Amino acid sequence: MDIQSIPAADRVELSNQSKEEVLQQFATPDIPFEVKFCFQPLVQHIQSLKDSEDQAEAFLVNHILTRLEEAPELAQPIEDMSIIERYNDIAELFMLFLFPPALRDKMMAKVMKPYGLKPLYETPLLHKLWHQNRMKYTIDTSTNVFKFNRTIPACVAILNEFYGQEIDLEPPIFVMVEHEDCKLPKHYRIQLNNDFVAIKKLKPLKPLSQEQINHLLSNIYDTDLWLQYIPPENFAFHGMVIGYMSDITEVESLSRIKFSLLERDAVTKPD
Repeated sequence: MDIQSIPAADRVELSNQSKEEVLQQFATPDIPFEVKFCFQPLVQHIQSLKDSEDQAEAFLVNHILTRLEEAPELAQPIEDMSIIERYNDIAELFMLFLFPPALRDKMMAKVMKPYGLKPLYETPLLHKLWHQNRMKYTIDTSTNVFKFNRTIPACVAILNEFYGQEIDLEPPIFVMVEHEDCKLPKHYRIQLNNDFVAIKKLKPLKPLSQEQINHLLSNIYDTDLWLQYIPPENFAFHGMVIGYMSDITEVESLSRIKFSLLERDAVTKPD
C-alpha cells in the first residue's frame, strides 16, 4: 500500500514532534477492562523451555528462572513500575530472551502493556528513529485501526478466547517517515504480537449465541452495545505486547513504480 496515494482524510501527518507528542495524537480513552503489565505469560513460556535440547537456550532459560526467584514480584501483575526499576537487571534478561543481542541493533521493536501506547522498552534502533529531529511521520488510518478506540479489539479478543471465534481485528499499521535532508521517504509496517497476553475470566461467562455475536460484528463501532454483551468487570488483561516495525521501503517503492507505469499505460493506450 502506497501511503502517498491514500486520501488526505485517511492520513495523519506529524512533524517535528517528540515521541510523547506523537503518542498523544493517537491516545484513546483507557479501555474499561482491568489492564496490567505482567511478565507472567512470558515466564510461563520460558518455563516451558527449561528442558530445551538447545544448550544455549536452556542455559539462558534456567539462568532467568534462577534469578527470578530473587524477585517474585516480577511474576505478578505490576502496577508500580518502580518494581521493574528495582529489578532492572532481571527485566533486562527478559528483554535479552525476546531480543537477542546479535539482532537487537537491527530490530525495531517495543514492549508495552496490553492496549497501551507508551513503550516500557524499545530497541536502540527504534529509539533512534523516534528521537531523530526534523522528521515527519505519516500514518495510514484507512484500515480503521485508529477510527475506534481499543475497547472493541479487546472485546474481540475475549470472543476469540472464550467463545470459539477466530476474528482478526488487528490490521497492520503503515507509517511513512520523511527526513528533511533526504528526498526518499522510508516506509514501515507495524505489527503487534499478543502472544504474551493472558485474558483472565473474573466472573462466569455470559452466554452468547452466534446470532448475538454476528449482531455485534454488524455494529463494530457501537462500544456501548459491545459492553452490554461483554461486561468489562468480567474480564482482565494481564501481560505484555510486543510491537514490531519492519522496513518495507523497497516493496513500497516497487509498488509505486508499477502503479505509475500502469497508470501511464492506461492514459496512453488507445481504445
